[in-house]
This record gives sequence, structure tokens and C-alpha cells, in this order.
Amino acid sequence: MWRLGTSRYLSKRHERTGRRGTALPYTPCGVHQPFPHLVFRCLLTNRSGGCIMRKQNQGRGTRRRNFTVGVIFVVLVSGLARALECPKPVESDPADLVQFLEAQARTADPECVTLAIRRLGEFRSPLGIAVLVDLLDFRRPDSDAEKLHVFDAHDKFPAVSALFGVGSPAIPDLLTKLKTRKASPTERKNGIRAMMFIHRESPPEAIRVLKEAANAATDPQEASQLESAARDAVAFCGEKWRVKCADEAAK
Repeated sequence: MWRLGTSRYLSKRHERTGRRGTALPYTPCGVHQPFPHLVFRCLLTNRSGGCIMRKQNQGRGTRRRNFTVGVIFVVLVSGLARALECPKPVESDPADLVQFLEAQARTADPECVTLAIRRLGEFRSPLGIAVLVDLLDFRRPDSDAEKLHVFDAHDKFPAVSALFGVGSPAIPDLLTKLKTRKASPTERKNGIRAMMFIHRESPPEAIRVLKEAANAATDPQEASQLESAARDAVAFCGEKWRVKCADEAAK
């Protein structure tokens, strides 16, 4: 049987401490709580008839987080559903994917183009190298997660990741793209990034390849473009490799 006198004692104690909006460690079970945003659970009783309470915060913050998680789940599922509406070649073999991208990459739904590029990268087929290099400037639309300000690990330019999946067979086409003056700044930057990803185990090797291509070029302008790419590639070296990359670019 609970002693209501404890409630009066605790009420006076609360007035003395002046702590408004904080839970007291000893509160009689069954007595109305002045803090509606908190839920208490009785763990054990004390000698005065009160009970030691454990606070469980179920306030606005918790409800808001639960709501946000629910919304994220719904939009991610809806995003997957939309992806299934893409043309059939998007889920097909490398040859069909290449044909789809060559014909419709600039006109089709960007979500479907993104999916096709990723699929082509998963196949790691050399058949897709040329079209992937041509799409180095294709930026995917923001994902449903990003629209909710949630981080998405996918590269903003899916062709970069796809070329990384293809690996070293893509290097000659990347060098061809980097040595031309027709490449846009975005194509050039992403071409360098793809080179660095392919040589992720040893980034200075990517710079060495660029320098060798520059030395072998017969056109002075192409040589200059490759030399410039080698210097710019240093910025994409991690801290561990930064000095070695700079040394390689300076040779």
C-alpha cells in the first residue's frame, strides 16, 4: 500500500531544489506525474513507500526520429519500385546495356540511365568502356535518401564507379579522353578520379602512367594535357601517398 505522505514530502523537496522538468529519483507509484513527456517504470520500493523509478524518455524527439525512419523507409521502397519501371535492356546483358546507353543515355529517365551504368559496371565487361568514358559527365539525380538529407555512398557520377569496376582495361580510353582538349572540366576531373580509383592500391602508379603517356605523345598539346592531368591527380592521393604522388608528378 502506497503512502501518499511521501508524495507531499517529495513535492516539498521538489520546490526546495527548484528543479523543474527533471525527474526525482524517488516517486510514489500511481501518483500523477508533473512531467507528461516522461514515462516511468517502478523497479523496487523503498522504506517510505515510494518506488525507485527508471526514466524512459518518449518525448517529441523520439517520436520525430521514429517518424523520420518510417518516411525514409517508404521513399526508399518507392524508389526501388520506380527503378523496376525502366526499359527491359536495363536489366539485360552488357551488349544490350551498351546499346541502350549509346541510344538513350541523354534522353531517357536519368534514374534508368543511372541503373544501367551501375549494372554495366557490375558486369565489368570491356564492352562498356567506350560508352562509360563518354558518360563521365553524367551526374545522377539525387537519391530519395539524399532528398531527406541522408548520406548516400554512391558516386554522384556513376560512370566513375563503373570504370573502376572494369579496371585496367579502361586505362587506354581514359588516357584518350584526358589528352583531348575537347573534354569538359567535369569529364577531365572524373577521368582523373577513375584513373586513381583503378590504381587505388598504389596511386603514384596512376601518375606514372599519365607521365609516360605524356612523354610518348607526339602532339605537344596532347602532351601538355596529360602532364597537367598528372599534376592535378596529386590532389586525389590520400595523405599516406601525397608525398610520393607529388614526387612522381615532378619527374
